Order: sequence, then C-alpha cells, then structure tokens
Amino acid sequence: MIDLPLLVVDSNVIAKWLLPEHQSDLANNLLHLYQDGVLNLCAPAFAVHEVSHVLTKRVRRKEISAEQARTAFGYLTLNEPYPISTLPIDEAALNLSLAHQCSYYDALFLAVALEQRCDLVTADVRFYNTVRHAFTCVRLLSDFHPAHPAFPVRRRAGR
Repeated sequence: MIDLPLLVVDSNVIAKWLLPEHQSDLANNLLHLYQDGVLNLCAPAFAVHEVSHVLTKRVRRKEISAEQARTAFGYLTLNEPYPISTLPIDEAALNLSLAHQCSYYDALFLAVALEQRCDLVTADVRFYNTVRHAFTCVRLLSDFHPAHPAFPVRRRAGR
C-alpha cells in the first residue's frame, strides 16, 4: 500500500456503500477518498463475506432483489478495502473481546486497527460506546463528515 493515511472500516461502513441507509453518504465519502487515492482503507479479509451475508439476508427479507445483491457484490469486489489476514491476531482479538465485552468479530476489526496503528471507523454506536474510552482509535462514521473537525483522517502512527 502507498504511504497514505490508513483507516480500518468495519462491515457496517462497507455495507453502507452498497445499500441506501442512514449515513450512506458519509460512508461513500470515505469510499470516494479511497477510490481517488487520498487514503487507504483496509479491513479483515472476512469483511467481504460478512457484507455478502448482509446482502443475502436483505434478499431473503425481500428488501432487495437477487439481481441487486449481485450488482452490489460486484461493486464490493471492485472496491474492496485492502484485506488483512487475521490469523496472526486471532488470539489478541479473543482477549480484546473478553476484556471489553464486545463481539469477537468487532474485536477482530479493532485488533487490525491496533496492529496497523490506525483508526477504525464504525457505524456501530453500541460497539463504539463499549470501547471508546479504552481505544481512542475507534471512531464513529459521523466523525468523517467533510465539515467535521476530525476530517481529514490522521496519518498512521509509527511505520
């Protein structure tokens, strides 16, 4: 990856690129910065699978058509954040999950951010509220509005 500001995006943010919902505009702002080469985005390698699960669930609920899910999946594969293997940090994620009472999957995103020494952007307010005091690297998607003082993103620490 080119030495640009780096963010980990969670599956909630990625799904907002594909499905019109609250804060999709903010998620798409980040995506456009990624597409324009202004910043790098990464996520655990399983994030594509997690978002694909959301798409199939929306089809089963008849919220979108199978064709819309296929189109969204194609868009996702073209715009996938840089995939990070979680194998080296699986145990760290387990420990984070146990220590901070958050889901293991959320802890995997957090572990990637800690390992990459960058911020994690989430739209999951519950997760954010659970870990925000212990981990200032976890930031809400709403912090990434171009008019917000936290925008643009900070550069990675170290490396």
